[in-house]
Amino acid sequence: MLITESKLEDRIEWTVDDPNHGNSLGLKIYQRFHELLSNVEEECRKSIFGPTDQKHQTRLLVIKAKQAGSRNNPIWIAGGNLRELAKLSKEEVRNYAQNYSLLCRRLMELPIPVFFAMDGQVIGGGVELALFGDVRFATAGTTFAFKQLKVGLSLGYGSSGRLVQLLGPGSAMDYMLSQRVLDAGELLAKGLIQKKVTGAAELEEAIAEFSANLAQIEPLAVAMQKRMINRHCLSAKEQLEQDLDDFASLWKNPSHVRFLEQFLKDEPHEKR
Repeated sequence: MLITESKLEDRIEWTVDDPNHGNSLGLKIYQRFHELLSNVEEECRKSIFGPTDQKHQTRLLVIKAKQAGSRNNPIWIAGGNLRELAKLSKEEVRNYAQNYSLLCRRLMELPIPVFFAMDGQVIGGGVELALFGDVRFATAGTTFAFKQLKVGLSLGYGSSGRLVQLLGPGSAMDYMLSQRVLDAGELLAKGLIQKKVTGAAELEEAIAEFSANLAQIEPLAVAMQKRMINRHCLSAKEQLEQDLDDFASLWKNPSHVRFLEQFLKDEPHEKR
């Protein structure tokens, strides 16, 4: 299924599960995200904004991933699915990036909190997706790696503005240009995650505790507060369109072509 869904009493959990491709974000995973999110949007529309006597069930959306990679080199979510994306034209890749950018904004506009529970390496597009969560908890072994510039590209999901909002332009530029891997301690210090826990078991406990606390708050109040906060975070449509145009213009430039050719030639059976 690529993404499995579990419905608990007070929350929905999605688990990205595509270990053969490092849980990378390709066209098929997007379609599954779109399908699941459409269902949650409809449920929230009825339960939060519908008749007042309707019982509300879902209070939280939790996004997880089964670890891919190896035990010593675990991956939470990698970047784009290179084997799928390498075949795309500039126009096609712009549509791909636009779909993911709209998905990210739909997560921000969802009237329930979106919680990212991360354990392992978060790479490229995986970082971009996580930036649009309302809350991000991570294990001590979690890292962020912005690799887009290294392969001749830029941020592709309209997340440049989100990164600036979270860090400020100086730190955002530093991280992108230095290509440094950020460990969980630095992520916490900079506010890119809100809590660091020891390991997977503690992460599950933190999810349960967060969900229990949320259950004490009126759902409509949560929806309105989230709307107010994120109203100031969403990029203007014109800025998003310009970001998408810039990203598409970089697609298959000489540096990026060399990277793709090397990747496809040297590691034809790599699991990403």
